Amino acid sequence: MTLRVQSAEGTARIEVLDSDVTARLYERVHEALNLSTFGFCLHKDRARKEEIISSKSRQLRACGLQHGDMLYLSPVNGAVLFDQPSTSTEENNKPIGEPVEAGPSTASLSTAATTSTALVEDEVDLQLYRLSGNIQRQRDDKL
Repeated sequence: MTLRVQSAEGTARIEVLDSDVTARLYERVHEALNLSTFGFCLHKDRARKEEIISSKSRQLRACGLQHGDMLYLSPVNGAVLFDQPSTSTEENNKPIGEPVEAGPSTASLSTAATTSTALVEDEVDLQLYRLSGNIQRQRDDKL
């Protein structure tokens, strides 16, 4: 199945099996987005309330994931996930930011991190997010 992962750098498509474990999903996301660390967590919703915890025993189908679902990536504890380009060639070979150990993330930690760096979305985006996306119109007799 194909899952979409939205991050600060854009959206990526990840190919996984529904029988894969969530730890394999985290590995695929790390590879596909060329992340510099495993200091991130994945959420099923944009509000970051339903976290998918990395586990070697829990399968993706048990998480309720289906083909085409959108997942949201967020850093844990202010981790620098993407390498930032540098103009100096000597600095290009050095890791940027402090190393972050990938440990079990909890909803309370990610909630605390998001409240300190809360993003404010435009009112228009919030209204569009609430809509179903259907266009209401009369039936066309020509069709």
